[in-house]
Amino acid sequence: MKKRTVFLWGLISIFLSACVYFSLPQKLQKKSETALTPEEIQEAQIEAFFKSRPVRDVPSDAAFGAYLAGNMAKQSRDFKAAADYFAIALEKDPTNPELKASSYLLFVLGGDVERAIPYAKDILVEKPDELLPNLVLFSQVAKEGKWKEAEKYLSADKTKSEAIFLIPLLKAWMKAAQNNEKAALAELKPMLGEEALKPLYLLHRGLILDYLGETQEAAKAFDSMLEIPQGRSIRSLLIMRNFEERTGALKNKALFVELYQSLRDESFVSRELMARSVSHERVLTPAQGVALVFFDVAGSVNELGSTETALFLAQLSLYLNPSSSITKFFTGELLENLARFVEANALYETVQPEDDIYLSVQIRKNVNFVRQGQLKEAARNLEEVINLYPDIPIFNMTLGDVYRQNGQCEKALEQYKKALKYAKKDDTGIGALYFSSAVCYQEVDDWPSAEEALLKAIAVEPDNALYLNYLGYSYLEKGEKLDEAFAMVSQAAEKAPYEGSILDSLGWAYYLRGDYDKAVEILEKAVDLQAGNALINAHLGDAYWRVGRKREAVFQWEHALTLKQELTSKLEKELHEKIENGLSLAPKKN
Repeated sequence: MKKRTVFLWGLISIFLSACVYFSLPQKLQKKSETALTPEEIQEAQIEAFFKSRPVRDVPSDAAFGAYLAGNMAKQSRDFKAAADYFAIALEKDPTNPELKASSYLLFVLGGDVERAIPYAKDILVEKPDELLPNLVLFSQVAKEGKWKEAEKYLSADKTKSEAIFLIPLLKAWMKAAQNNEKAALAELKPMLGEEALKPLYLLHRGLILDYLGETQEAAKAFDSMLEIPQGRSIRSLLIMRNFEERTGALKNKALFVELYQSLRDESFVSRELMARSVSHERVLTPAQGVALVFFDVAGSVNELGSTETALFLAQLSLYLNPSSSITKFFTGELLENLARFVEANALYETVQPEDDIYLSVQIRKNVNFVRQGQLKEAARNLEEVINLYPDIPIFNMTLGDVYRQNGQCEKALEQYKKALKYAKKDDTGIGALYFSSAVCYQEVDDWPSAEEALLKAIAVEPDNALYLNYLGYSYLEKGEKLDEAFAMVSQAAEKAPYEGSILDSLGWAYYLRGDYDKAVEILEKAVDLQAGNALINAHLGDAYWRVGRKREAVFQWEHALTLKQELTSKLEKELHEKIENGLSLAPKKN
């Protein structure tokens, strides 16, 4: 079933991609590190347009400028801007099929389903069997409660084989909306032919029966879900918790409680979701049921790597249930995956403090601020959240990280100390908190505190290669506890054999022990893995000099001077001295 599912949803993804993006011409497909100029991009897009579309699809001269601007926006996945430009082009060239086909998809991807509706209607006039415009119009009438009209958008001649699990679910909710229990359950039956669809079948069977007031039958469906590993997701357990609190009808309560408690501490998001009220996990209207279908299928599609298709379905889900904060969270993550951080944060802004997943959304929002280099905005937002929730350590830790990245280690340490005050010993991330504190202690020249924090981090996560390497290399630099340092960096290298900075530490440890041949062997691997690091290249130069490869040593030192990563003023001065004078005649051994 997995291969079949990949193939089926691959068809939809291909259709969506074909409508939203052009294939780039050969000149843009070459691998190059040189950025193309706007003129080259425009020329290539014009070439792609005329080569890939029939003459009848070419926008008129009046529409062509807006078309080009829209196409460039599509390339950067700025769906809202692309849709607006295409709408302008359509005003000037209203019958163009290429513009119509792209416009409705772009409006949905950009979160404006209402504006997509007239274009989707136009598509169905010429291509009545197209799946995606049918889904758009089905969503419209479902939102309006016009369930008899909805049926025509899911009728048999319009149902594609690639929608094997989407269409039965939508039809089932459509029948439930008309209080036809027998027909609703019958629509779900085709899903039983695929073992992989059983959890989804049982979930929506239970939800539909619960909506129709059939409590005992709904309980049977949910109890059956608990027996299936794939049916034990956080989302499913939240739905079952709501059901159990309202009805007390679950038979397999012991297993439910065990699973619920085991998943609760899996992540910050799961803790927040599972600690809150679950009043929103009950489907109160058929439209919410349809929204949940789109949400569930979007999640499955996203796991298969079809991000744009998942975003299309997630936006339909939000259209039908705009107050769902968990759908906003998921949709925001999809936008992040497409590098649309501004749009993701705009969506996160609509999540309020009283909403289900507010705190987790704040974490995502601040990650996006940092990604965009907006450290002041991140700090300001985190300070506001901390004022509301002063005893949640992850926000103090995140604010500390923001200060640290901004070179404000004293302020960072204040936040790390507050985080440690509220954190529990078994909290996920406590090791990272100690490590971040250690980095800042190093920056403010407080080595004893840094060492103490690093040892605590390693005590929490003894196999963490990053922590082992950092402390081991710190010892090497200071000439302290060299045997312990060697053991630490050796262990780190075993855990992360393809991490250039860690192999550099191990190579340098061999160098300090006087084993220069071994140092060369390992440092060469480190340079291969992390060629742009000045310090690693400098270390390799030192090792070359010690084994008599002096020309290569000088070349390596000179090359290190051209690199930016870890090229401090101190290292730069040392490199110039080595190039001028070489290393001392007496080998340096420890």
